[in-house]
Amino acid sequence: MDNRQPSSLGNLSRLLQRPDFVALTLAEVMVAMVFLVIIIGAASGAFATNEPSREALMEERERLLALENALGKGLGKSEVVPADVDGLFSRLVRLEDLETDVARLKQELSEERAEKEDLASSLTADKRELLEQYSAVKRQLEAERQARETAERRLKATEDFAKALTARLQEAQKQAKDLEAELADMRQQNQVFRSRVAKLEEVTGGGAGIGSPACWRAGDDPDGSLQYVANVKAFNGYLIVSPAWPQSRADQAAALGLDRQRLGGVMSRSDFKRVFRPIYDDGVRRGCRYYVRYDNRAVTDANQLRAMDELVEGHVYIYRSRLR
Repeated sequence: MDNRQPSSLGNLSRLLQRPDFVALTLAEVMVAMVFLVIIIGAASGAFATNEPSREALMEERERLLALENALGKGLGKSEVVPADVDGLFSRLVRLEDLETDVARLKQELSEERAEKEDLASSLTADKRELLEQYSAVKRQLEAERQARETAERRLKATEDFAKALTARLQEAQKQAKDLEAELADMRQQNQVFRSRVAKLEEVTGGGAGIGSPACWRAGDDPDGSLQYVANVKAFNGYLIVSPAWPQSRADQAAALGLDRQRLGGVMSRSDFKRVFRPIYDDGVRRGCRYYVRYDNRAVTDANQLRAMDELVEGHVYIYRSRLR
């Protein structure tokens, strides 16, 4: 608001209180009244809207100046007209109050605009924070999406591997069934072979070595039952040998260098070779083979088992049996 407006009203108030104010002509008074009405109407409209513009205040200022000039020009005129000085002064005072209200309203409007600007700034900061939160959530969702896609790819690879493994397992099961069928056939064939071997052992006296007849049979009858030289039980690294010939063969056993004390105990491999070599040579000379009962179930080492079997079968024919 212009600082000259209160000053103009003050001048106008002092002017109305001067003694020579009554010297105004009727025309000058009417002009002054018209200006007062215009000024009061403009101030009332500005107060009603609560938002006076700068242009309205400037117009009000110009009107006050014009009224002051008009009154100043009218001083010194001889024509005198009656005037309601108190009413006019009251209106001018009210006009000054209106100017004060307008200034106050402008101040309130300025403060309200400042508050709006602060609110807009706060909203902008909130919007920026919301945008940052949105970006963070978006990044998190993108990371979760990538992790989910990776997990899905791994799951698919696992499923493919499981399918391939299932196919291989089914193929292995089919091969296992084929092997079981083949094994069953082999077992059947083995049973047939065992039956044939048992028949041959029954005919020849049994045991390993079917090419030569037995040297000792009951009554020296080719169809008589077998008579054994010894019982041989193999262990890991040694053998236990005991006499098995019948009393009727005692002289022949003695001729082979055998006696019950010599065979009644533990033998090493070299001891077995030394004792049974003469027995083997006698069988070769006579075209027959001597038999022993043989049990190798106590041998736990595969190499020892093969060595013991080769040692015994290399000197005599064997008849597998369960010995104590």
